Amino acid sequence: MSKTDRDPQAGSKNPRRRYSPGAESRPREAGEPHPDPSTDDHLRKQIEALEEVSRAIVSDLYLEDILKLIVMVTAEVMNSNICSLLLLNEKEGTLEIRATQSVSEEYLNKPAIRLGEGIAGMVAAENRPVQVRDVKADPRYANKKVAEKEGLCSLLSVPMCVKGKVIGVLNCYTSEPRDFTPEDVKLL
Repeated sequence: MSKTDRDPQAGSKNPRRRYSPGAESRPREAGEPHPDPSTDDHLRKQIEALEEVSRAIVSDLYLEDILKLIVMVTAEVMNSNICSLLLLNEKEGTLEIRATQSVSEEYLNKPAIRLGEGIAGMVAAENRPVQVRDVKADPRYANKKVAEKEGLCSLLSVPMCVKGKVIGVLNCYTSEPRDFTPEDVKLL
């Protein structure tokens, strides 16, 4: 019997332990190669990440902990420098950052995004993913100063839906130009 079989809190079974700030999950460094998505190791990593999120959802974690876990797992699996989760405030008609693994005050204090405005607002309004190779060169991207300061380049922004209704947007940024694959979009 392995240690994990005897102790359900051992190993990666405890989302708080595995994905606490400064633990294994870290942004990919500039120049660090993007793993080949066709490798068994990459596929195993994706499956483990999805299992981790599933365990968190059925655990006693609070919503904020679950949202934080989602962005940290997503950043790790996607090799994303910054990943953020924005939830729809239906009353205000805006998307608000509810979780990110970024520690930048400027990024954390970005203003809410109105539906239909900017890339994330468009993703939510149209319920379709959008890829941007360089956010600093895209006229739809509103926070170019933050992108410059944080070294953000490519973006994959996907709608989050429950029963066909958009509830938010998940954004993954990289520090180098990247063409996201259909598998990347499907994974998110």
